[in-house]
Amino acid sequence: MIPWVFLRAGEYPSGSELFSLAPSFLSPAETAYLGTLRFPRRRDDWLAGRWAAKRLLAALQPAGQPFIATEYALMRSPSGAPILHHLGRPLPYSLSLSHRAGAVFCACCPLPGVALGVDLEWVEERHPAFYQDYFTLAEQAFAAKAEPNAPAVWFTLLWSAKEAVLKSLGLGLSVDPRRIEISADPHAWQALHRQASASVWQIVTVQTRGLPVDAPLSLWAQRRGDFVLTCALNAKGPAELAPDEHPIQP
Repeated sequence: MIPWVFLRAGEYPSGSELFSLAPSFLSPAETAYLGTLRFPRRRDDWLAGRWAAKRLLAALQPAGQPFIATEYALMRSPSGAPILHHLGRPLPYSLSLSHRAGAVFCACCPLPGVALGVDLEWVEERHPAFYQDYFTLAEQAFAAKAEPNAPAVWFTLLWSAKEAVLKSLGLGLSVDPRRIEISADPHAWQALHRQASASVWQIVTVQTRGLPVDAPLSLWAQRRGDFVLTCALNAKGPAELAPDEHPIQP
């Protein structure tokens, strides 16, 4: 199973508190990078992501083994994805994180041959041009049919799913998002809408068009209030993986 953590604003230290706590959980390399962040909002989001990731890693540490947060560093790869290092050496872990509207979502898989991508979005209305520019005609038709009176919910789910898949492929937004098409059983997606407070992972179907996919792709989504969480897995290994039913409580 894939362990993960999701924290809303107020469930972790504030930006000023995290800045004060930074020496206790940031590595020297991360501390140096923190000094380059000039915009408070960007700095607060970055700190929240590192704080959540270190809490998640601490929870995964085998019993009896001390976890020293400052020995671990999340450094950006050329694609922008975080790469986990321990004492300067990269680890074969796949770790992905996302933050939105004061909340942070992070997941980690320590198995080799796995590429993980997660995304977190706030359900909100968007300009109609956004739907035309980033969604296929089939996706637009699906969203309109699934919930005619609340398309923002479904377009947010579709968009978050695309982001997670692109992260798992190491591409980010370097390719046209319409090359990824998301679909699902309408009943499952209706369950996501009705069970926003139940927070149940639902399987989502993904198809890619001409992208470098060399391993099976799996995709899950869930609602937590006004947030949408998605988790994509690009796995070459034989293990059957899925997100844990419940998040880790740091």
